[in-house]
Amino acid sequence: MRHVVHHEATFSREEIQRHLSVLVLTPTRFIVGHTDESDSRTSPTRR
Repeated sequence: MRHVVHHEATFSREEIQRHLSVLVLTPTRFIVGHTDESDSRTSPTRR
């Protein structure tokens, strides 16, 4: 099994947003995971 984890920080004037990507290669699978840290004040689903 092989894997890569990539962490990226994005800076704006008022905050830092973190992004995390994970790639995993097994003998039979290629698995991709990604998550973004979001501020609920700017989330499009918030009313």
